[in-house]
Amino acid sequence: MSALRATLVVLLAVAACTGGSDEPPGASSTTAPKPVEGRTVRLGIGGALVIDPTKASLASPSDLMVLDLLHDGLTRLDGDGVAQAGLATSWAVNDARTEFRFALDPEATFTSGRPVTAQDVVASLERVMAGGDSSLGALSLEAVSGFQAFASGEAEHVTGLSAPDGQTVVVALDTPLSVLPEVLADPVLSVVDAETAAADDLGSLDLTGDWAVASVGADTLRLEPRDGTPGDLEAIELRTFEDGEAAYDAFDTGDVDWASIPASRYDQAVEAYGDAAFAPFHAELFFGLNLGSPSLANPALGHAIVSAIDRDAIVAAVYPDLADALATVVPTGLVGHDPVRCDLCAYDPTGAAAAVKAAFPAGDVPVVRIDFDASTPQQAMAELIADDLEAVGIPTELRPKPRAEYERFVVSGDQELFSFGWIGAYGSPDAFLAPLFGSAANDNLTGFRSAAVDGYLALARGGPDAATMALLWGLAEKEILDAGVVVPIAQFRTQVVVADRVEGLVHAIDGTVDWSQVRVTS
Repeated sequence: MSALRATLVVLLAVAACTGGSDEPPGASSTTAPKPVEGRTVRLGIGGALVIDPTKASLASPSDLMVLDLLHDGLTRLDGDGVAQAGLATSWAVNDARTEFRFALDPEATFTSGRPVTAQDVVASLERVMAGGDSSLGALSLEAVSGFQAFASGEAEHVTGLSAPDGQTVVVALDTPLSVLPEVLADPVLSVVDAETAAADDLGSLDLTGDWAVASVGADTLRLEPRDGTPGDLEAIELRTFEDGEAAYDAFDTGDVDWASIPASRYDQAVEAYGDAAFAPFHAELFFGLNLGSPSLANPALGHAIVSAIDRDAIVAAVYPDLADALATVVPTGLVGHDPVRCDLCAYDPTGAAAAVKAAFPAGDVPVVRIDFDASTPQQAMAELIADDLEAVGIPTELRPKPRAEYERFVVSGDQELFSFGWIGAYGSPDAFLAPLFGSAANDNLTGFRSAAVDGYLALARGGPDAATMALLWGLAEKEILDAGVVVPIAQFRTQVVVADRVEGLVHAIDGTVDWSQVRVTS
């Protein structure tokens, strides 16, 4: 399974349903009926806690929030998306950006008191990398030397990961990757004690994060800050419920301070508690144009398709309780997002119709086949797109397929104007541009090839500083959008309710929270 198929499995499931525990949650200012004493934040989790990075879903903000709470990585991201010290106090990189040496904090320990060693880091990364092509977390480290041999089972260890001593981790790469420190800030790539992370006994958890297990109840994991942990909280309680509905009910009765909003309760939640603090999530929905299709061979047709589609109307009609309209590849909430980077993306049916007439003066406009997962929302979205295209003179044919069949079809090369989802595996524009539009990328399903884009992406991956990389990513994204090979449709949201007594609980684009900024008031 490719990374794209792995993403489709979770994203299409989210986009196709109106309930369940996978709904993207966020932060909102609300009024909880029964505030309690103490500086403890009570989180209502629908379903079992996911404490093992290899079992977490990048499509679940709550999974990533919990992982980030329990475990630390070599690095972390600041508010500008720049890597800062985590378990590693510093790192050095060679001029080619193909070898990084991370120096571990000599004071870093697990909650048991055992020192965190370089061997623990290597073992943690290998646990994730073993997921191979089916794991977005694993594929974010695809450039590490020996990745494929290890993921395929041909090698016992990853040759590009080494621990020359207990306090030094060396990462060797086949190709430059300047953003490796940002990649390693992903909660899925946290450093864990493999034995306790894989166990069912929460009381035995040996953690690397700022919080330690204080007590374990039938449905509550209480965490208390370790010495030196910044912030004002005295505890965080993870309270588990049968499902998202039950967790939300517990918020409604004042028994927890935070809960995800089930889609079935969306209208009631927004009316009662508001949506002002909902946060953008790193999951996106697109329609891609397969440039290998004879019907889409004329670039003018692709440009007309992009301009003819009214994404605002589509999202308002199909996904108003899940997503916001998106007109770019780099998502809202990520440093590097530019909402006006796409000139074609403005809804312009008049211009699209004129372009179609100019490109096909004899009226021989080819039929554009619209491919999508045969769920109710995707069917509705495809029908709206068909209406938009027909209105500007582009004939269409709808080709729905059952989800399992569509997951295979969308990577077959026979897709035409096709629906797909994407999740950035780390907090950098590179995670959204290179995998989908690099000429040699496995998940480049549009067939887009551009020497200029390849050059920008390569220069960014070897870039010496953040400003240079940001400029190059911007140039690459504009080139992609101007080519008319992808139609951005929607970006999903993180949607939760948060009690009034809790201040500063704000979700980042990957669902994580800076707990040092969270306060409990009376």
